[in-house]
Amino acid sequence: MHVFVCLSHEKTIDNSLNERIANDVNYKMAFMNILINNWCNRDLKNKIHTPQDVIDSSEEYMDGCNEVKLFLEEYYIKVDDDKQKIGAKVLYDHFKVMYRTSNVSNNTFKSLVEKEGFRSKKISSMFYLNIAEKPRTYGDDDIEE
Repeated sequence: MHVFVCLSHEKTIDNSLNERIANDVNYKMAFMNILINNWCNRDLKNKIHTPQDVIDSSEEYMDGCNEVKLFLEEYYIKVDDDKQKIGAKVLYDHFKVMYRTSNVSNNTFKSLVEKEGFRSKKISSMFYLNIAEKPRTYGDDDIEE
């Protein structure tokens, strides 16, 4: 087989290239760098259509992993009265008792509580506003005779 090199950027075939790519880590790193740069340069969030069902399922999954949201939904309600408030330390301590294994820091807890629509305000100390404990309901199994 004859290979003709006509232009300055053309090279003869390199029969050892596959072996060098397979065995030389520098080729692997260079190839991965090309792939990553190519991926980053594409605006895939805006160019790829994500079906609404996928978005909804993803949000539902993320909500199910949000311990602070689950905690608030289980134990507290949002109220219209600005005078209804709970101390930030009291709320965080309650969360830590109920979710002992959680790694949520106090600062992260604050931002997640605010994300759920509960404003914080410093009065004499930090409070969350428009929040009240849910009334406790007891089923037949909860009452001992």
